[in-house]
Amino acid sequence: MPKPGLACKSTRVDLDRFSSKSSSDSVPDGTDLLYSDCENGGGLANYHAENLGTGPLRQPSAENCEQEAGKSAVEVIEAADARPGKTAFCVVTNEGRIAWMYLTSKGPLDNYENADLKFRAIVWELKP
Repeated sequence: MPKPGLACKSTRVDLDRFSSKSSSDSVPDGTDLLYSDCENGGGLANYHAENLGTGPLRQPSAENCEQEAGKSAVEVIEAADARPGKTAFCVVTNEGRIAWMYLTSKGPLDNYENADLKFRAIVWELKP
């Protein structure tokens, strides 16, 4: 929940453009993931990705990660539940790329904002 009187803050992640941006502005359509202190009660949410799911802790192949994203799909991962070294995700982006994201560190979680999360990410573009 945001601090009373302050706008929601979020970080937009576009894995197809390899970019992230923090802001309280509206979220563009190309955003795959949204890390927010307002949306869905706070946490990392699937915004426009095709799939977001839990992933293995060791780097998988692109094909295995794509399968994991589909079979273990989730809409939101709460910041309080994310554990460095024990949390990983597989994502199928809105443009069809596959990403594996392994949580490497997490800052403190306070009453008004989500913790800073840092990931190691691998993004594959599968050729037909």
